[in-house]
Amino acid sequence: MRKHYKQSESILEEAIELVGVGDRRGARRLLEPFVESRGPGYAQAVIPLALLMERAGEMESAARLYRIGMDSGDSIEGPQAAINLGCLLRDDLGDLGGAREAFEQAARSGHRDITPAAINNLAAVARLQGNANETELQYRQVVASEHPDYAPVAMLNLAGVLEHDGDIEGAREWYKAALATGHQFVASDARSGLVRLDSPYAEEVR
Repeated sequence: MRKHYKQSESILEEAIELVGVGDRRGARRLLEPFVESRGPGYAQAVIPLALLMERAGEMESAARLYRIGMDSGDSIEGPQAAINLGCLLRDDLGDLGGAREAFEQAARSGHRDITPAAINNLAAVARLQGNANETELQYRQVVASEHPDYAPVAMLNLAGVLEHDGDIEGAREWYKAALATGHQFVASDARSGLVRLDSPYAEEVR
């Protein structure tokens, strides 16, 4: 079995090299038969191939590949393919119901990184579907996970939702919480949110 996975790694490395020199078609020619063969280790090639198809504007083909990845049974590649499919369906194909199903499958994986990412995305779908209560509950669920990256993002997103809905005090509370995490990608947006909510507060957060 290890021999097969070494073959998979070799194919992926060669495909990455081809992409690096601008030969995306060559990379696809290498990856497509490997994925379609469903041989050992094929799940690792699904997402790179699907991303190449996305870049080529072949969204339906990319979606088909992500579904193959979801059904692969791979404990990491499967849930990650579900996340990617959900984002593709939501952002590019306008299928919120399909996106929800994909994110729900990813969330059920129990993976320490993928599950909170999936729930954050489920909250975004719920928001687009007009379900304010579900949106807030899901962001709070991610906050409760205490994930070092996704919990601060959920705090920031929840603050933004509350601000948009006119709950200024609730938004301020969550912007402060997000700022207090010191997260390198969240803190600056949280600080901007606080300044935007209450200009006298600007001096305190500088």
